[in-house]
Amino acid sequence: MNREHSPVIGLAILKVNSDHGKDHIDSFVPFVADVLRRSDTDVVSVPDLQEGIERGFGLRIPRGALRSMLHRCKQEGLISFRDRIFYRVPEKLASVDLGPRRSAAVETYGLILKELSGFASDRYGKEWDLQVAEAALLDYLNEKSVEALSGIVGDRVVPLPSQDVPDAIFIVNSFAAAAFVERRAVFDCLKVVVKGRMLADVLYYPALEAIDRRFRNTEVFLDTGLILRMLKLAHEDLSIPALELQELLVQQGARLACFEHTYQEIHEVLQRCSDQLRQGSKRADCGETLQFFVDEGYRPSDVELLIEKLPTLFVAAGIRVVRPPRISSGLFLDEPKLEAALQAAVGYRSRRVLLRDLDSIVGVYRAARGVLKCHLENRKALFVTTNVRVASASARYFADDFRGSVTPFCLPAYVLTTLIWLKVPTRSPDLEERQILADAYAAMNPSGALWEKYIEEVERLRERGKVSEEDYYLMRFSSAAKRELVEMTHGSA
Repeated sequence: MNREHSPVIGLAILKVNSDHGKDHIDSFVPFVADVLRRSDTDVVSVPDLQEGIERGFGLRIPRGALRSMLHRCKQEGLISFRDRIFYRVPEKLASVDLGPRRSAAVETYGLILKELSGFASDRYGKEWDLQVAEAALLDYLNEKSVEALSGIVGDRVVPLPSQDVPDAIFIVNSFAAAAFVERRAVFDCLKVVVKGRMLADVLYYPALEAIDRRFRNTEVFLDTGLILRMLKLAHEDLSIPALELQELLVQQGARLACFEHTYQEIHEVLQRCSDQLRQGSKRADCGETLQFFVDEGYRPSDVELLIEKLPTLFVAAGIRVVRPPRISSGLFLDEPKLEAALQAAVGYRSRRVLLRDLDSIVGVYRAARGVLKCHLENRKALFVTTNVRVASASARYFADDFRGSVTPFCLPAYVLTTLIWLKVPTRSPDLEERQILADAYAAMNPSGALWEKYIEEVERLRERGKVSEEDYYLMRFSSAAKRELVEMTHGSA
């Protein structure tokens, strides 16, 4: 069903939620919690979670964004985190059951369609089946969304339409006005439908497609682990999130790259793996890559062939190898201080590996021309790593050394996935309209007091003048992005 969207209601809801410490990511946490509640194991599997959300709610959320949502669940005490593994807290998750509210909302939606169909026949002689009644109701909510929010949800008198010709919107408007006066139980059911539609429009707002927030000449430099995962030289639970990020980056206009020292490190990792396979070793001395080769039955000659094909693999993946920028006047960092910060955070066993991470961060700083603050899509260069501690140490160094808020030069892969996911419209599930509205209604579930604040904010925004899709985008992205970056900087992400 096509939708006409007014940004006023979505912006009002986002602003009020932000004032109460909630952002756009939080709106999806109930979906995550509901799937976790129904899990038969306490160890949280992100692949199973992704599949469960898609199966249960029709939503395909990238695994990196799901990881951000899991951190929100942890903050709410719904899950715990030990030894780099998330665990369910069943007694807390037991209180998160969307089922009854979903079922009730679906039933209410069907009841409203029957009531509207009967009203059209009795009052206006229109023989509407349920499909026609649904189309009329949704047309009304498209065109009269603000009036429906303030009138129906606000439990105020719904003014009768003034026009003489009883078209579909006229009839639905008349139905709402009559229900307010004559049948309060029906009016309360209509209120549930309107709330569900308004909340669904916050979750799924396709008008974002008209806003150009793609990367502008941004080169995203990838670390060794991320590239190996993008080349599918890791198990699926590691490679799929990397491939999802790769797809998002390309879709959003970023150019993928790595520094020469990263390419050399990949070559060395593969060579060590080949050597250990040749020695018959099954110890994961090269970490996840060797373990992948062992589990998949690779022979030393298979890895040697990969090494020879590495340039071709890079071209196929769209990753170009770049020489680090030369030192430019004014683009100096306190490298000993940054090196110490990285060592303290990560605890490197090899100084060679430490210096490569250091060189990557210094390299993107120079490639980005030392610009400290800008919109993420305007950042000329960005280093993306699978190591959260590297990114956290980098963020703390720049915040401390430049004494203020700095747009990151280095981000964890899952955080960047989340930030890009926030930029693009969340695809509306391929479900019946009644189910989409019921899911949004059950998941977000604002209190009556919050609905009053939503209505007040809508009126305030209307008095202030035109509200644009850009305003909605900025509110949706900025509050969630700031929270993600603050948590990353302080090492809680």
